[in-house]
Amino acid sequence: MSRPRNTRNQLPVAKVFLQFAALSAMAVAQPVLQLVKENPEFLTVHHARGWDVLVLAATLLLVLPTVLTAVVLLARLLGRMIGRLVLAGLLGAMITLILLPVLDRLPAVDGWATLGLGLSAGAAFAVGSARSSFIRDNLAILALVVPIFL
Repeated sequence: MSRPRNTRNQLPVAKVFLQFAALSAMAVAQPVLQLVKENPEFLTVHHARGWDVLVLAATLLLVLPTVLTAVVLLARLLGRMIGRLVLAGLLGAMITLILLPVLDRLPAVDGWATLGLGLSAGAAFAVGSARSSFIRDNLAILALVVPIFL
């Protein structure tokens, strides 16, 4: 029986999924669910029932992390380093999506500066997550916040 190949510095698929679940909940699901909360007439006009809202929430909280995890798995097929770079880049992109609305509210920062700061923070996070096992290993703990969005 062959031994599994060395996966040092490579996160298990479950941790990758949990990282994306936590970050996509903050970057995508929370803003969409906030819009629905602020505009309940949208649900009434579209005759949405309780199950419809649950399906929307489950879709927002599960589909994007699943797709991003699949992208990382496909990148890993091309090589361990490519998989790590794709994972770090996608995590950095998610951090950028989380920070852009916050940075946009700063009064002294205009549109291009907001984008530059957001991209810089995302790139810094990507580098940090690629180099730091602390960030890689503990980012999945943020997945505990996912049920809060429901």
